[in-house]
Amino acid sequence: MEKNYGELPGLDVRVYPLKEPQGNLLAMASVTIAESFAVRGLRVLEGKKGPFVSMPQAKSAKGEWRDICFPVTKEAREELNHAVLNCYRERLEETRAEMEMGKHEARSPVSPPLPPTPQRGEAR
Repeated sequence: MEKNYGELPGLDVRVYPLKEPQGNLLAMASVTIAESFAVRGLRVLEGKKGPFVSMPQAKSAKGEWRDICFPVTKEAREELNHAVLNCYRERLEETRAEMEMGKHEARSPVSPPLPPTPQRGEAR
């Protein structure tokens, strides 16, 4: 899914939920900012207070995991988190709807489409 979210200029978000969560990992995400700069490897993780966004990380020489790219201001971080989590929730809803549609179609017999209903004044 690609959408422009929030106030950050040209923020396009794509979220890829996992079919089966792996530990606390729920989804992977990428963002493109102003059609100029792409960041891949964002993760949506399940935390004690609900889902949150983790930026791409690398292990430092001291063995600590550190974000390799990140929003510089509190406002930009909040905006990015909000956009990714909104997109994640939308993707979950789409997936649920598709699954429900699939279940419904599996239970319903296939019937031919109905012919269009003539409008007033049209010949039948």
